[in-house]
Amino acid sequence: MLPAGYRPKNKNCGNILTPKIRIQNLSGKTLTTLLVHYSVNDGPMACYNWNGSLNFLDIREITLPQLTYNPRQKGNYFVVFTSNPNGQDDNVPSNDTLVCTFYQSMTAGNPVTVEIKTDNYPKETTWKIVNSQGQEMAHGGPYPLANTVTTQTLNFNASDCYEFIVTDQYGDGFCCRHGNGYYKLKDQNNVVFAEGSSFTQQESIAFFDDITQGIQETGLLSDFQLFPNPFDNTATLSLYLAKDLNVTIIVMNEVGQIVFTLDKVILKAGNHTVDLNGESWTPGVYFVKVLAGDKLMTKKLSLTK
Repeated sequence: MLPAGYRPKNKNCGNILTPKIRIQNLSGKTLTTLLVHYSVNDGPMACYNWNGSLNFLDIREITLPQLTYNPRQKGNYFVVFTSNPNGQDDNVPSNDTLVCTFYQSMTAGNPVTVEIKTDNYPKETTWKIVNSQGQEMAHGGPYPLANTVTTQTLNFNASDCYEFIVTDQYGDGFCCRHGNGYYKLKDQNNVVFAEGSSFTQQESIAFFDDITQGIQETGLLSDFQLFPNPFDNTATLSLYLAKDLNVTIIVMNEVGQIVFTLDKVILKAGNHTVDLNGESWTPGVYFVKVLAGDKLMTKKLSLTK
């Protein structure tokens, strides 16, 4: 039995996981029953009793019951394995286990600000924010003016997982042949926690909005910068701290693998720079996370060689 590669999203929102897996029957007999065991992090192992009819080489997608778990900042892992096909021992257990890593989405508090800079074709750009039930909570665009910055401030009524979905009708995002537009999402402290410009038809960002999270102490960590971006060898991260803080910097690739870590270093108040050497990295998009005190910010960094 093979839990095939239906891997979870790179990020999960909140502390609830609803896993989906695909099983494939690699035996010569029709599969009618199967036990699916799964857990998150160090939590208890849940067991799901699957019943159905799966012929040789057929694949079936299964939605497993939700798990509540304690998320970890530096990464979470989901483990799933199968047993007792048709009530019998599996003769080939080596392909029955799958382990996936994933990371937490950003958390913000009210209000959340959506900032859009249009490109040369503003009427192609629209966006919306939906809640965990798929209900549309806010929207924007199409826009009348090219190369113009607009902002919309949102106050949500409930703490929930939300998804920001931006669409370009033509399929070339905001960048780069037809202007230098972008989108930015800002938290209650006006700090950018997600941004983008280069995508095709659509891009989405998941985040958790905690309406009980008030204005935090401002000025401790300014919005950090990455330059050049894109880069082809070494990029520089710069940040300003208003006071001495415990700082962690993590760089991950698109599949969640950590390629750089600066862990829990006390930095003095003032300006700081950190060089990110990408000589051994594969070209692509990376996510740079900076945790200073209890403030976490993330930015994208593109490597071209």
